[in-house]
Amino acid sequence: MPRGFYFPDPDDKVFVPLALTPQQLATHDGHSLTVVARLKPGATIAQAQSDLDGVAARITEANPATNTGVGVTVLSLHDHVVGDVRTALLVLLGVVGFLLLIVCANIGNLLLSRASARSREFAVRTALGAGRLRLVRQLLTESTLLAAIGGVVGLALAFWGVAAVRSLAPAGLPRIATVGVSAPATLFNFGIALLAGLVCGLAPALRSHRSDLHETLKADTRGSADRSGARARGALIVIETALGVTVLVGAGLLLRSFLELERVPLGFRPEQILTFRAALPASRYDTSAKRTAFYQQLAERLRALPGAQAASGVSSLPLSMSTRSTGIMIDGAPPPAPGQIPLVDYRSVTPGYFSTMGIPLLHGRDVAWSDTPTSEPVIAISDAMARKFWPNQDALGKRIRHAPTAPLVTVVGIVGDVHTDLVHQPRPAMYLPPYQDHGTRDVIADWAVKTSGDPAALGPAIRTAVWAIDPQLPITRVQTLQRLRSAATAQEQFNLVLVGVFSLVALILVAVGLYGVTSYAVAQRTRELGIRLALGAQPGDVLRAVLGQAARLAVAGLAIGMVVSLVLTRVMATLLFGVGARDPMTFAGVGALLALVSVIACFIPARRAMRVDPVVALRM
Repeated sequence: MPRGFYFPDPDDKVFVPLALTPQQLATHDGHSLTVVARLKPGATIAQAQSDLDGVAARITEANPATNTGVGVTVLSLHDHVVGDVRTALLVLLGVVGFLLLIVCANIGNLLLSRASARSREFAVRTALGAGRLRLVRQLLTESTLLAAIGGVVGLALAFWGVAAVRSLAPAGLPRIATVGVSAPATLFNFGIALLAGLVCGLAPALRSHRSDLHETLKADTRGSADRSGARARGALIVIETALGVTVLVGAGLLLRSFLELERVPLGFRPEQILTFRAALPASRYDTSAKRTAFYQQLAERLRALPGAQAASGVSSLPLSMSTRSTGIMIDGAPPPAPGQIPLVDYRSVTPGYFSTMGIPLLHGRDVAWSDTPTSEPVIAISDAMARKFWPNQDALGKRIRHAPTAPLVTVVGIVGDVHTDLVHQPRPAMYLPPYQDHGTRDVIADWAVKTSGDPAALGPAIRTAVWAIDPQLPITRVQTLQRLRSAATAQEQFNLVLVGVFSLVALILVAVGLYGVTSYAVAQRTRELGIRLALGAQPGDVLRAVLGQAARLAVAGLAIGMVVSLVLTRVMATLLFGVGARDPMTFAGVGALLALVSVIACFIPARRAMRVDPVVALRM
């Protein structure tokens, strides 16, 4: 394949034929394969689903004991690749769209103020023969030119921004390595910039077109601002504030959800643990005795390293999104009906795994090296498994069978529940000693070393210890358990960082907009405020009047934004954990934050209005 190709996982480098043995073909209890197929021309996913439903029904009819309740799910490869992140990307796109609208409202407000200040100039131009259409063209040209300059600067920043996004993106984000500022993205950028310029300049241009020539020429430009212009600017501030509220509520919900995820009890302690993978090749470790001898030697060498407190192996680490499951039958219980066999997760562990990981041993004992193929088969089980299958009983000493032809195994220990992912509750799980696990050749693949200092510093010593036993063995995925823990919430962190940055920009823009409108209103009302002060008004009265006018705009925008947020945040429901899309704490926090920012933004021009000198104002 060409350089850069990967399918389905970037870590997959070698592809080998799937060669099933006659024994595997003769049995019907394996359902672990994922099939990739190309549809015939004109065929649909629904047709393929219908055909395979018929195939599954015939297999079940021929093998009811192993295939009852087992079906086939057909979906497009595109949906399989991007299905988990589609909602998150759409939400991010919506946030960016809201941010663009906020920018347009802000610039539109500034252009309205500028057009209001130039109204007398436009009236003089019109009186000297300039056509209305020509004035409209002039204003639209000015706003479009500003937008084009902004588009060029934005495109330059985009190259840096995309690189930053790629560095922040979680490893599982589909096709993130191929994301870049391409030709379509460049054209889209300039198209949006020009559209924004037209939108921003449209309101001032239309307003100048509709202004009355004679009234404008007679008006005193030093007086108060015209009411229609003030209403237009106020309406834009309300819209801008409402959009800002919606973005902030979305960011607040993601923040609350992330904090809830961080508080999920893992069932183990990831601090100061270094992990790595050492999968044994089947060609040289073809028997259980050879594999177990290697595990025992490596565990002893790892524990003897300076700075190592404990070391043990496991078939797959928790939160690694890799686990095995099997159906079980309880000794003494009625046999389950076809398709009703209960499933539990299972892992192989070396002795000391629970203490290394900080998983509490609640009852009984740990697995031991003395648990060999010739001794009694034993397992340790999780507390969730004990509660599910032996409620109100002591699970120690109970026996199960985890394959129709497998021997009965005895429960010798009960340990705490461990999360295999952060979203779902821990599933029932059992743990086998490596000598008694005959399920796969990679009985123990991952290792965990508990250290007294910096875990990463132990990496070279661990490689030396492994290669002292087998110098040809590859060592991969050397990382701290804390890093694996962080990777479990990488998607949520990515969403939070991006939406958080956009929300901060939106908050700044809303504050700038409120400040600009209030400041312009104060400048336009300077003479009026001077007269009020000359007639006996107190500075505090002026302060309250200016703040009150700005507060009405902020409150109106806040109320509209809350209503819009209640509707739109339902789209984010699948991105949230432990918090509802209408979380009252988030809505209250956003309201308080926006109110505080609004007061700060309006206080500076209001304070300036309070200090207007009546003599200077009247002399203007």
